[in-house]
Amino acid sequence: MFSIQKMLDDIGRKRQEQRFVSQSKDRLKEALEQVYGAKIERLRTIFPAHRADTVPGELPRYIEVHNLKDIGVNALLVCQTIEVAQVPRYIMTIREGRDETSWQHYEKGALHTLLKHDQELSGMNMRLLTNDVELVFHLANAGFNPPCPWVAFYELGPFVGSMQGNAEYWYRHIWDRFWESLSLADQIEFLERQRYENEAYMSADEWQDWVDGVRFRDARTRNSVSSGEA
Repeated sequence: MFSIQKMLDDIGRKRQEQRFVSQSKDRLKEALEQVYGAKIERLRTIFPAHRADTVPGELPRYIEVHNLKDIGVNALLVCQTIEVAQVPRYIMTIREGRDETSWQHYEKGALHTLLKHDQELSGMNMRLLTNDVELVFHLANAGFNPPCPWVAFYELGPFVGSMQGNAEYWYRHIWDRFWESLSLADQIEFLERQRYENEAYMSADEWQDWVDGVRFRDARTRNSVSSGEA
């Protein structure tokens, strides 16, 4: 499946190579045209130069934000993976106070938001092309999260060791970034909510294994245990 996020990660790793940066701009233009179904000239018209916005600095780091002004599209590309069941609430959050002028194109005055999403593994990749910074902040603080490991990769078990392929990418670039963005107290609260949802089908012993496996992926938990704090 085509993944604009993986392409962006590749660009980031090789950004120090000037020749590759030049090539990557062309690849990014092609990717945007493919994902949003509009020529780059059309996207530049929707997001004109006078509405250039900067990347918000206070967002959780698991939400990928890229400023596209270098290719003449003065908007933010915002990528976030969420649970499939959260998609309706995500879209309703965007619709609130905005007009849907065409399919998944939302307007609020001079602010525009284009939405595309696709399912990958057990989650949904949500991709916004927007100059509505307020909306970006609102979505970041609305409690969305990627699918949990016991849903996305149940077959690997709670204590994963060496990984490769989709599992390695998902844990390192999606789940771990989300998990480490939470405070330790927020992690505990998150797990309590999840336990309420899976209590009917997961035994207490199995759940405790998943809790331990997830918590100890975070260096803060490992360090607190080694120092005798937890």
